[in-house]
Amino acid sequence: MLKKLLLVVILLLSNNLFAQTATQPSGTGTSGDPYLIATLNNLYWVTQTTSAWSGKYFKQTADIDASSSSTWDLNKGLSSIGNNYNNFSGTYDGDGHIISGIFINRPDSNYIGLFGKAIGATIKNLGVTNVTITGKYYVGALVGEARQNDTISYCFSTGSVTASNNIAYVRAGGLLGSFGVSGSTYCSMTNCYSTASVSGYQFIGGLVGQILNPTTTISNSHSTGLVTATTNSGGLIGNIYNNATATNCFWDTVASGKSTSAAGTGKSTTEMKTQSTFTGAGWDFSTVWNINGSVNGGYPYLRVISSLPVELTSFTAVVNGSNVNLKWQTATEVQNYGFEVQRSAAEGEPRQGREVGGQRSEVSNWEKIGFVQGAGNSNSPKYYSF
Repeated sequence: MLKKLLLVVILLLSNNLFAQTATQPSGTGTSGDPYLIATLNNLYWVTQTTSAWSGKYFKQTADIDASSSSTWDLNKGLSSIGNNYNNFSGTYDGDGHIISGIFINRPDSNYIGLFGKAIGATIKNLGVTNVTITGKYYVGALVGEARQNDTISYCFSTGSVTASNNIAYVRAGGLLGSFGVSGSTYCSMTNCYSTASVSGYQFIGGLVGQILNPTTTISNSHSTGLVTATTNSGGLIGNIYNNATATNCFWDTVASGKSTSAAGTGKSTTEMKTQSTFTGAGWDFSTVWNINGSVNGGYPYLRVISSLPVELTSFTAVVNGSNVNLKWQTATEVQNYGFEVQRSAAEGEPRQGREVGGQRSEVSNWEKIGFVQGAGNSNSPKYYSF
């Protein structure tokens, strides 16, 4: 019995140490042939390959579940792409996909986020959802610090962001920790949002912790997450230096717990869930934004970021006499009309087919036997059976 228990422990330790595998993605990293990020192993390869951070092009081709990163590197989680010594200066196109469950627990490290420190980078069309990210300072769900000549567009974040440092100039935000550095640089953010909760000592914002350059622009963006800080914090932006601006940007004064912000316009929860609040500011709800009471908690969300139409959490099939009882559960649904139930023909039963040249060609042994109505749009668990 003791030997069996020891074997289990060894296996568990082995899985913890070697669960992640760096798999080089296809592509060469050029604009015409970008690295194609399709799996968590591809993403891990990017975090470990500093030579790919400079001037390379990336395109994500599928949604990625990164929740297993919580056990990586002795439970420190994912390493950021880009740091103070090797900045990320490439182009990452999420292509409308998400990365869910990113876990980073590095309270003694700076420049923490999916991207740690970016200079001359372009990051677009990407959602990072259900993140749990902790760093010392310069901390954000998407980018710890976008320092100079960076462009962020059509991105969003959900989850929680924490800056552990308890002294001044922490800089943490739901999407970006710090945006732009003093001097003749330019950075821009457009059509982005965050629902992530953010906590830290100073310069803490629901969307961005601090903006340092007057030529940095943020437009058509919003935040709704709870902001907890000791000083210099804001519902949208914690601190602005050198008269930088945020144009047509909003934050939820109720959900954030903040009635003030260094920039932006505060609105009540009801106003933040009303489309006219944003169309009145020129937001595009035909191709860029959408608002639906059952999606993103009723707040505006990006049309260009895809999500699973149905997130299935369980499915069982139980034989009951001559019948099979199906049961399944969903966590979320987006415009789900319903489920078509099919069964395969038993041995010897006729198969579905079609006539080709006067002869029948059997093309499928599956037949539709029923339909179960879906919930349409839902952010709460739904239960089905057939």
